[in-house]
Amino acid sequence: NNHLIVFEDKCEEHKVSINNANIKELTTLPGIGEKIAQRIIEYRDNNGSFTCLEDIKLVKGIGDNKYEKFKEYICL
Repeated sequence: NNHLIVFEDKCEEHKVSINNANIKELTTLPGIGEKIAQRIIEYRDNNGSFTCLEDIKLVKGIGDNKYEKFKEYICL
C-alpha cells in the first residue's frame, strides 16, 4: 500500500514565495522592511533557494519572533 505523495512547488495565491518574491512582495510581510527584504534576496543569490521555510531564519535580522509573525504568509 505505497502511496506516492507529490509536493508541487506552488504557492497558495495569498502567500509570498520566499524563493521568488521581489523586494516589493517581501515587504508586504509583517515585520519585513526593505533592508531585510534585500538581505533575503542576497541570501538567495549567494546560497541558492531556501529548502524549507525555517531556512529564512538564516538571514540576518530574522529570528524566531519575527519568523512567527509571518510564517503563515510564506511558502517556498
